[in-house]
Amino acid sequence: MDSKILREKFSKLSVLVCGDMCLDKDFIGGYSGYSREKEQLPIFRTEIEKYNPGGGGNLSVCFSALGVKTTIAGFWGDDNDINRYILESCFRKRNIDTSGMVIGSRTPTFGKVYQHNGTHIYRIDLVSDPVTEKEIDLLVDKVKNLINSVNFIACADYEEANDFGVCTKNVLDIIVDSPLPKFGTSRARIRNFRNFNHLLQNKKELTEQTELGRHAELPKIVEDFLNKLKVEDMVVTMGGKGAIAFWLNNGEIESINVGSEELTENIDPCGCGDMFYATYSSGIMAGFDMETSIKIANSSARVVARKLFGTGQATPEEIVEEYRVLYPNG
Repeated sequence: MDSKILREKFSKLSVLVCGDMCLDKDFIGGYSGYSREKEQLPIFRTEIEKYNPGGGGNLSVCFSALGVKTTIAGFWGDDNDINRYILESCFRKRNIDTSGMVIGSRTPTFGKVYQHNGTHIYRIDLVSDPVTEKEIDLLVDKVKNLINSVNFIACADYEEANDFGVCTKNVLDIIVDSPLPKFGTSRARIRNFRNFNHLLQNKKELTEQTELGRHAELPKIVEDFLNKLKVEDMVVTMGGKGAIAFWLNNGEIESINVGSEELTENIDPCGCGDMFYATYSSGIMAGFDMETSIKIANSSARVVARKLFGTGQATPEEIVEEYRVLYPNG
C-alpha cells in the first residue's frame, strides 16, 4: 500500500454527503473545587476549547481529510446563529462545499466535557425546532441540483438531531432515483435506505433495529435486511475487532471477515465509525475490492481512535502507516 497512490485515487473522487450537520463543542480540563453559591456546585476549569463538525458534518470532514472533494446537504441556523458561523468556518477551512445547506431554526449543537485523560464526563444538547415541509422541499431541490456534480452519495442519519432530520422520504426518493452509487447508515432508521447500494452499520445499532430479536445470529439479521431492503451488500463493524461484509449470492448469504487488532492503550472511539465509513466507501469508489477497502478502513479507524478528546480524522499517509503495521502481508 502506497500513500501517494491512495491519495491520488481519493483525490479523483467527489461525494455529496446528506446528513445532520452538527457542531461539537469540546471542553477539556479538570475539576478545581466548588463554587461559592449555596448549592456549592463543582467547578470544571476549562483549559482547552475545540470546535468541530459532528454527525454528518464529521463524516464530511473525514472525506475531506482523505482528499475527496466534498459537498454537503443539510440544515443549519441563519446568519445570526453563532454556532452556524463556527460550523461554516470549520467547513470552509477544509474546502468543503456548503452549497447544499438550507437555513432551518438553528444549528444542532452538542457540548462535550472531557477530563485531561480523555474521559468524557458530560454532554449538553442544544435543542432545535423541527424542520418544516418548506425547508425539506428546499433541501430536495438542493440535492436534486447537486447530484450531477459528484461521483457518489453518502447518507448519514443520526438520531441525535432527528428534529433536523435530513434523510427524509422526499430526500431519499431523489437519491434512490439517481444512478449514482449510494451508501447509507442510520442509528435508528436503517429501513429508510431501501434500494441503496451499500449499507454500513455497527453491530450494536444493527441488532437494535432487527425484527428478529437481539439474540438472533448476525448473518440471519443481515440476510433479513438485505432481502427486505433490496441492497447489494452490508458491512457491519465489530468495534475494535474489524468488520464483516455480507452479500447475497443466488439467495444465499455470503460474507468476508476482515479482522483488526484491538487497541489496548488509552483511546477515544468517538468518530471512528465516520472515518471507517468515509474510507470504506472511498475505497470501493476508487476501485479497491471489498476486502482491501475494509483493511484500509480498519486502519483509518485505528488512527482516529488514538486521537483523544472528540472526533478526529485520518489522512492517507497516516492510514498507510497504520495499514503496514496491521496488515504486514498486504
